Amino acid sequence: MKTPTPRRAARVSAAIAPAAAAMVLLIAGGTPAEALVNGQATSIEQYSHVVSIRQNGNHICNGALVNTVTVATAAHCVVPIERSLSSVEVVSGTTYLDSGGQRHRVSRTYVHPNYNRYGTGRPIDDIGLIQLAQPLQENAGQRPVRLPTSAPYRGERVTVTAWGLTGDKQRVHNDLRKIDAQVMLHDECRTYLQGIMEVGSKEFCTLIGTGTGTCNGDSGAPLVRDSDRTLAGVVSGGLPCARGYPDVQTSVYPYVSWIRSIVPGV
Repeated sequence: MKTPTPRRAARVSAAIAPAAAAMVLLIAGGTPAEALVNGQATSIEQYSHVVSIRQNGNHICNGALVNTVTVATAAHCVVPIERSLSSVEVVSGTTYLDSGGQRHRVSRTYVHPNYNRYGTGRPIDDIGLIQLAQPLQENAGQRPVRLPTSAPYRGERVTVTAWGLTGDKQRVHNDLRKIDAQVMLHDECRTYLQGIMEVGSKEFCTLIGTGTGTCNGDSGAPLVRDSDRTLAGVVSGGLPCARGYPDVQTSVYPYVSWIRSIVPGV
């Protein structure tokens, strides 16, 4: 049987030598984190909501600005850092991990109350929030994404953007990359992953094909709808990396009321 994994947080030094290997953080079961395999280069100006979440200077996860002081990401990105916030920062406004951007200290984190941080396998309700210590100033390279007003539908086009590894145990891509995909609803996704991992009703999947998909370092990465540029989902889990199985994403729409209970006005 294949071993399922969340898109775990990969530690990637923000100062990357051209041939340096990534040091991967192992958490909750010891499986390496998941990044975009065969993604296309893009720029932060095209996806200005995307941020790098770092601990001790290392990129561990991705996130999306939902206002000038709050980042949405995966819960499994938040749990390992919530007791050591002094070592955590969010970097916004840069295409490259090793240069540019603005650094922001973190004041508080939130994990969805239904997320089972102590369970085995890949927990569902995999969504969390990170609050910045001070609001950032919006500009062309750092601007919040809007929350969705409806659930994604079958076949809908979405784009995932992230930093991470180019494949399992492969090199880090220093530049922001994207993959265009289509939504696979949870019922269809379950037929692919039956006996491998649970897919919840508040999740959806994306499947492009063998050799293209998410991998180490993509945890928490935003998926934005092509139609209205709202936040459809965040990268949650799958089988590393790009093996021809669907990647599992947390759908943001079922959690909008929870997000707004913490972040009024978004």
